[in-house]
Amino acid sequence: MTAHESPLPADPVPFVRQEESARLSTLLLLRPGSPRVLVLHGPAGVGKTTLALRVARNLAEPRSMSIHRQHWSGWAHVTLVRLYGRLGASRRTLVELMALEDGAYPNVRDAVRRRLRGLPGSVVVFDDVPSPYAAEELLGAFGGTEATVLVTSRAAEGWDALRGCHAHAVAPLDADTSALLADRPLGQARKVRGVTGGLPALLRLASRRKGRLPRHPGGLVLAAVDDISPAASQALSCLDHWGLERFSTETVARFGASVLAELVSAGLVTAAGDDMYVLPSLVRDALQTTGPAESPAPLAEWLSRRERPERALDARHRARRADEYLDLVRQRGELLGDTELGRLFVTRLRHDHVVALKWIAAHQPSNARAGTGLVATACASAAREAGRMRHARRELAEILPGAEHVLLDHQTGRLDRALDSMARAERAGGGDGYRLTTVHAAVLNDQGYPAEAARLLVEEAGSDDNSPGIYVWRLIERARAHLLLGELEAAGTTLALARHDIDGLDRDRAAAWITLQEGRLLLQQTRFDQALARFREALDGHRVTEDVRGEAWTHYYTGVALTRTRLPGQARSEMSTALALFRDLPDDLGQGWALHRLGLLARQAGDYAEAVLRLRDAAEVFVRIGCRHGSAWTELELAELRPEHAAAHISTATEVFRRLQDGAGLLWCAYLRAALVERRPSAPDDVLEALRECGLVSPAEVVVRARYWTRRRDPALHLAVPHGSRDTILPLDAAAGARLLGKGCHVRLTLLDEPGTVVRLRVVPAADHPWATGQAARPPWLSVVATPLTGCSVEPASSLVRPSADPEPGAEFRFSPYRPGLHRIRFTIAEEATGTVLQQVETEFDILDSEDEALTAAPHPAHVRRA
Repeated sequence: MTAHESPLPADPVPFVRQEESARLSTLLLLRPGSPRVLVLHGPAGVGKTTLALRVARNLAEPRSMSIHRQHWSGWAHVTLVRLYGRLGASRRTLVELMALEDGAYPNVRDAVRRRLRGLPGSVVVFDDVPSPYAAEELLGAFGGTEATVLVTSRAAEGWDALRGCHAHAVAPLDADTSALLADRPLGQARKVRGVTGGLPALLRLASRRKGRLPRHPGGLVLAAVDDISPAASQALSCLDHWGLERFSTETVARFGASVLAELVSAGLVTAAGDDMYVLPSLVRDALQTTGPAESPAPLAEWLSRRERPERALDARHRARRADEYLDLVRQRGELLGDTELGRLFVTRLRHDHVVALKWIAAHQPSNARAGTGLVATACASAAREAGRMRHARRELAEILPGAEHVLLDHQTGRLDRALDSMARAERAGGGDGYRLTTVHAAVLNDQGYPAEAARLLVEEAGSDDNSPGIYVWRLIERARAHLLLGELEAAGTTLALARHDIDGLDRDRAAAWITLQEGRLLLQQTRFDQALARFREALDGHRVTEDVRGEAWTHYYTGVALTRTRLPGQARSEMSTALALFRDLPDDLGQGWALHRLGLLARQAGDYAEAVLRLRDAAEVFVRIGCRHGSAWTELELAELRPEHAAAHISTATEVFRRLQDGAGLLWCAYLRAALVERRPSAPDDVLEALRECGLVSPAEVVVRARYWTRRRDPALHLAVPHGSRDTILPLDAAAGARLLGKGCHVRLTLLDEPGTVVRLRVVPAADHPWATGQAARPPWLSVVATPLTGCSVEPASSLVRPSADPEPGAEFRFSPYRPGLHRIRFTIAEEATGTVLQQVETEFDILDSEDEALTAAPHPAHVRRA
């Protein structure tokens, strides 16, 4: 990551009679052999920060050094980790720091030191450090570096004991200078000095008073408050009541466009740079003696109600608001418990912000920790984006299911688990509907249901959402659905729209994923050189944003492109790299597909034993995670490599493709069945013609396959399914030759007339299905697993059933609800021998509040997922 230099104000307040101090301080720090640390200490309002920033400029500007300013954040390790983020810390390193419960300080200290050693000279300004001990902890991070450090503090004593630094007391102005700055005759110098203490902040207020001066400093503040407008007075009262020391333009500007300018002009608020402002302690002390004129709105309500939509904020503004949120939480721990406020701000947190938030939350009193779920979600999100999936799962272990659980399950490739997490999140009321819909579509794409994913995204297209970048990710999923359906023009249009609308703090990360999908589009258009160029660009983007999962998938698709350009050695290297990254994350879906492709490459190289091993490993992964698309294609490839088991493999693949409604896969099943099971003496012209009409093979390839089939030569040519075939899912109703493909099996649920609630489940094959016509061997045993999704139990948990049109045989389950109301059960049907999931059916029961067990509504499918 790159370092983020802190924008400094031209001069936060007028630079009053400190030119000589700034010059001497600069020379002192530049003197050879002199310590490169300067502590400026003095009372509030004396001008320490202004002097420190002037010295920082004097040092940095002539030497092209960067300036990094960080105010004290309550604890040394929190302050250092926020500085570490400004210095461009890597996401992975920050997540590693996040995992530390004890010993956080020495680790972050050492991390900052290592980072500074890798940077050219920098000037770091620590503002408002409370004590010499706190300063010593901060300075421990700078040993052996070339950085120059400036520290401001109100502590007057103890600096002599701090080794390796210069300490300079910033003294109040003398009486004559005070009179001149207050625009008073020199004869009143002693009085002016007595009232203002020689502090520039109070002298600026005194200069605005034309009459007699009050007798005490607080009177100057209250007199200034009397002179401002009611709107400015209300804003000032709210800031004091809310306890805000630092705040952004956004917080005050909502009181009125000119309020902030009026408060700064009156000397009651001080600019701190980068659109941040400070309510001076002198002003706060005076206001606390009066109390608010009226009870202001609660801070959380004020910020939540008036916060601008995410898309109205630029990247720097989002980061600035995130900084402000951390300060608010540190000062007001109860804000952690405000979910709405947290949702608005947590989406803007960089990784260094998230680490600081976790550590700040750990220091809050136990009665202020209502926001632990919010903090855990933010930490898990940061870990997931950095590729630390295991750490993300640990963060989520103790909180209620929500959208982050679903995202994590999907991005670790556990598709069925993601759907289960989605159901739990919806039941717990912890789901973000808009985000969940996007993840749901992603899971459907990965399982092999792009048409359902596209419909889902179109149905939710009108939803309103202010979360950063979610709309762009929805467009990316729509583009993926179009690519899987072979709708290349629509995919290109959607990706162009996504690139146009890209927004959010993770815009660079989203841009890299868009580039990856553009490469996939070029790959399906057989523009291989251009596709490889886009993949290289995507890889660079993923590395810049430290998106390891993006890197892994880019290596994967690069390997696919190299395979199709007949560079198997390079393709194997890319695919092996992808597999290693997928295992490290982990991403089980990526592992399955990388193993599948490595199996194809091994077969292409003539290493059939290695090919079978890789494909069987892939099949196991796909079954375990619920990737129907991958499972079907792997079974089909195994049929060619294991001809003695070809009938079983092709039968399983056919059933799964049928559930996916994938006409292309079914046509290839029919093609291999003709060759390996039926052993036809000549090529199946009807199947080849259907493949040609669907664009799955070229006319020339039809001729070649038919010729080599007849001569029984070179099975790699006349049997192999093209590598690009598995990149497209052709809807069954759109497939040419659909009459060849027949119909599938159906699940029938019947409520039996018995005491209690007993359900019989049957699997009924269609009339032209091989299991019904006798074309295949006796139908296999299928396992049925019942999973209650609400407060109920089902016995037995699993059973066996054999497909049959007979109404009697079937698997019977007894349902026992714990409460009246609507209940849901999921039945998962899989092949007993291989474990391949063929179908999932969810059914609902409406249990009435009655002692009569007969009063149970018949089951009806609520949602069906086919394998």
